[in-house]
Amino acid sequence: MSKYAQFATKEVVAPYKIHPIWRGIGFVMMIIVPIVAWAAADELLKYAQGLEVSEVQRFISYLSGPFVYPEWVYSVPYLDDFARWTRGIELLKAKLLLFVIFLVAFSGLLSIIYAMIYRMAVPRYAPLDEPAPKIRAKKYTR
Repeated sequence: MSKYAQFATKEVVAPYKIHPIWRGIGFVMMIIVPIVAWAAADELLKYAQGLEVSEVQRFISYLSGPFVYPEWVYSVPYLDDFARWTRGIELLKAKLLLFVIFLVAFSGLLSIIYAMIYRMAVPRYAPLDEPAPKIRAKKYTR
């Protein structure tokens, strides 16, 4: 038995606890935002299909074609099912593009709101931080 061996393990205790509201905000950002972004992309495409604007119709027709997969994809069992499933979804390219745009926009908006709330609700210094020293320098005279 060595002189420095310790057989008792110390329990690690966090110096502070995370408030449950911050976990709720994380849940919203990870689960709810992608669902809302997909729904927004779907609704925007439905609205855009009804518009008579030629640029919008050209954009939708450009992205309306199904994905083109290489021939070897159809010989792999599970990839074959996935490729056939994705080719059956109408306007998938446009939905994915708008989904990514909405996802970035909604996540950015929630991050800004989160930062403003966090700045107002949480004290400037955590329990382990030390405030900046208050040093008043004296004027140098010779």
